[in-house]
Amino acid sequence: MNRSILASILLLSACGIKIEIDGGETVKLPPNEEAPVTASPEAFYYGDIAYGPAERQKFDVIHFPWASEPTPALVYIHGGGFSGGAKEELWEGKRDYAQAILTESAAVFTCGYRVLEDVDLEGVIKPMGDSALCLQTIRHNAEVFNIDPARIVVAGTSAGAGTSLWLGTHDDMADGSEGVRGQSTRVNGVVMWETQATYDLVRWNDVFLTYYGLELFETAESFGLAQALWSFYGISSNEELETEPIVAYRADVDMLALMDADDAPIWVENSVEKNSFPFSVGALYHHPRHALAIVEQANEVGLRVEARIPTLDDEAPPRTPLESFDFTFEMMGITE
Repeated sequence: MNRSILASILLLSACGIKIEIDGGETVKLPPNEEAPVTASPEAFYYGDIAYGPAERQKFDVIHFPWASEPTPALVYIHGGGFSGGAKEELWEGKRDYAQAILTESAAVFTCGYRVLEDVDLEGVIKPMGDSALCLQTIRHNAEVFNIDPARIVVAGTSAGAGTSLWLGTHDDMADGSEGVRGQSTRVNGVVMWETQATYDLVRWNDVFLTYYGLELFETAESFGLAQALWSFYGISSNEELETEPIVAYRADVDMLALMDADDAPIWVENSVEKNSFPFSVGALYHHPRHALAIVEQANEVGLRVEARIPTLDDEAPPRTPLESFDFTFEMMGITE
């Protein structure tokens, strides 16, 4: 790159940059900070970028403004059961994955979102909708971050994995406006670790519970999760699950039913929990049969899927994201 152009970029970085968020508000970011993971000296980091008014509606970015062409991008969505977790999860728990992406001079974003209250009146569409809005904000400011809006892969763990799958299977949620919400929510690939198959929780009976002679409501009560089940849809009783509005709500977050051949290709790994009776909440949320259901549905509709589900054979080798590197690079259009 021309030295004068690079010097200008560095000067702009030192002064901060501006992005536009939902509602047309312009937000000035502070000067470039030290990145939380190792990147080349020319990679710029901005943390806690607000994309909405809530405290948790923030994202981080490491990007390459000096690149001669807009770069591909990874958007990572953290886990935490929609009740906790933090966007810093990527920098702390999957540093090698972030580092691998950055080594290819691809931008990395990590997205925070509002979580469910103990008694929540909105339900899971609140945190999932936040992630969609974060993605739209990133796309709306693609030129600022020097990214190619047509080469974005989403990734996540647990709740972030399920949200990534939802973004990858849901019809475009762009509202047709000129602002942030007019941006596409479609992506080029989905990478998931320890995911859930669907957020129509009633379908968990078919996904794996009945295999062990279990039933959703009884299982939720036995784990003390009855209120969590209701808060997932912003309701106050099991009976409401079958009302017309909540049936429609469940359908809108049923990734298995939303999936079709035109969706983003999928890479999934569920390798922590054994293929056995779910004795714990972790096993309930991360059972290998969640991943198996995704694979089976993808195969049925003709969608490309690559999976690592070693515990289906009662094995438990060390967890590794290594197999996802090549998939991510391919979906981003990165070639050797």
